[in-house]
Amino acid sequence: MSNTAQTPAVRCDGVRLRYPRQKEEALAGVDLNVMPHTICGLLGRNAAGKTSLMALLTGFRRQTGGEIEVFGEKPYENPSVASRVAFVYANNNELYQEMKVRDVLKTAAIFREDWNDALARSLLNAFHVPEKKNVSRLSLGQRAALFCTVGLASRVPLTIFDEAYSGMDAVYRKIFAEALLNDFMEYPRTILFSTHYISEWDNLFSDVAIIDEGRIVAFGETDELRGRGAAIIGEAGAVDAFASGKTIMQQRSLGAQKEVWLFDLPANEREAAVRQGLSAERLSLQDLFVGLTRKEGESDVIQ
Repeated sequence: MSNTAQTPAVRCDGVRLRYPRQKEEALAGVDLNVMPHTICGLLGRNAAGKTSLMALLTGFRRQTGGEIEVFGEKPYENPSVASRVAFVYANNNELYQEMKVRDVLKTAAIFREDWNDALARSLLNAFHVPEKKNVSRLSLGQRAALFCTVGLASRVPLTIFDEAYSGMDAVYRKIFAEALLNDFMEYPRTILFSTHYISEWDNLFSDVAIIDEGRIVAFGETDELRGRGAAIIGEAGAVDAFASGKTIMQQRSLGAQKEVWLFDLPANEREAAVRQGLSAERLSLQDLFVGLTRKEGESDVIQ
């Protein structure tokens, strides 16, 4: 759980990023504090800015505006930050194609002072990744498992997983999720985790940030964030009257009944809805994400 008295592991203040020859900004003023010893889910649709933000945190790029710090230091081309950050993404195996799996582990051990070789080998055994094989000869799921293993076994202060499990089947994803949580409990650090499998991973997150069109549109502890979304259901006229002036994310009619998804509905107003004979149900994190990131012109109907 986040502790606001601590110095953030990651601090973003109005961070902006525009790529050369691109009209639109990839990041348009990101404000975000990720505290130490948390697992923070970073949720966003394709091209929302997730990978761009992660590239800044790892020092691969420099922002074009705003301030960004990792452990109190500017990350761009900073060896001190680089040694404390691991970035695992779906296609980060290009440099290792002709290496054997065991040599990937040896390389990681050289550069990561807290490397846990026993954890790495245990996970590769669970994932059925043969250490004598070349990376290029592994299946897509095995390659993903290998580099997720390297990220986890590195035990650096900040580990970033950007859709890193792509290619893993459901069993491998479950093994990885359990391993990540168990090792986090034994060796706490800051983990930033990007995923499209929201309902599958949401119980792993202590905090969640939702990014859309280059901005953070919602951030908070996971349970608190879930509580900010509500589905109000009842007679259509009564629902419309209750929802008037509030932030409506999505809606649908069910004959004479209607359902609307509202954001940032205070507890007292939720109670007022119930007193008026309406149903007030908390949205799942995935539903909240869908509601907050729906674009104009897309269907305004809850699926």
